[in-house]
Amino acid sequence: MWRPDSYLEEAVNEGDMLSIKVALTTYMQKDPAARDDIRRALQYIRDNVEGFKMDEHDGRSFRAKEDWDKDYIAKLIGQFMDNFSQERFEHLLDVGETLYSKPKAISKGSVSNSKRHNTRNNNRVTISKKEEGGIKKLINLLLIGVGIIGGGVLLLKLARPLINLIRNNPLLIVLGMGIIMLVIYLIQNRRR
Repeated sequence: MWRPDSYLEEAVNEGDMLSIKVALTTYMQKDPAARDDIRRALQYIRDNVEGFKMDEHDGRSFRAKEDWDKDYIAKLIGQFMDNFSQERFEHLLDVGETLYSKPKAISKGSVSNSKRHNTRNNNRVTISKKEEGGIKKLINLLLIGVGIIGGGVLLLKLARPLINLIRNNPLLIVLGMGIIMLVIYLIQNRRR
């Protein structure tokens, strides 16, 4: 049974649309081909966020299928943060599934001899070192993307209370400026 990841649950509980968008795009980046999980995540948002609605599509056109690549899906995810439309969501699912879906199971004897970099071994296809390196790079890039988004969410969570604290206590601004000036003074005098 599908359960939302903790970051999605937390974002939905807070009801903060920015955190919700970040959580949903994290699902997309984690496994762009996981169409069903991404749809379930959106349905979870719809079911649990009062008054939730998606944006009207901004009218930007999408590339033709033959022009889809990893840069394009990254661009689409960024656009999705700005224009949280159903059309862009559906297009992202199509692009993710096309670019990242796992190959279908290969039946016995269906591996072509013309593909020299693949070898058949007990009905299993093994990939070359070059392909394996590409997959590892892709996984690392996805992990970096998820880490950046997670760090952004964490920064937002930490920054809000700090901003509210400073807004409610103007003396903290004066104290902070004094500390900065003291550090600058000490650095300048140390050089002499």
